[in-house]
Amino acid sequence: EKVIDFALEFSASADGVRYVGLSMFSTSRGAYSGSIVATDEYKRCMLFKYIPEATFDLLRTELESELFTAIGNKYCGVVGVDLMICRATDGRYLVNPCVEVNLRRTMGWVALQFDRQVCETPCRFFIDYDPDSTALLQRVRSMSDVKILTPLKDSTHYVALLCSL
Repeated sequence: EKVIDFALEFSASADGVRYVGLSMFSTSRGAYSGSIVATDEYKRCMLFKYIPEATFDLLRTELESELFTAIGNKYCGVVGVDLMICRATDGRYLVNPCVEVNLRRTMGWVALQFDRQVCETPCRFFIDYDPDSTALLQRVRSMSDVKILTPLKDSTHYVALLCSL
């Protein structure tokens, strides 16, 4: 049973692979639906409810090493490794250490940039979509305590938002 999705974000160069930050995100029917925007410390505390800090540190260092072995000096750029914590039938929490590796900027990477620039308190970053642009505009304009990050036009079908947790 899946409990939580998260990703470790790295930067790769000829000098090595360096941990950049932790991404905590949610999905709906397998698609990205939002991220927690907060300090790494805040997100780590959320994660440590399920796994020990030592497990996280081991995952981070092992992934840095394995990624450098796999891509070495063949790729320079951002790397996101999606992971998942699941609850076993006996109640223990287990980590799936590599659901997916992304050699590109992900929505988790975008959320990390907000961590450093936009939010003073923890919040949620998400994308809202509606094939009916009128319905989307009405819904977004009726929301309180949200920061709209993308332009709203009559033809808008997607909008990026930040809201309080």
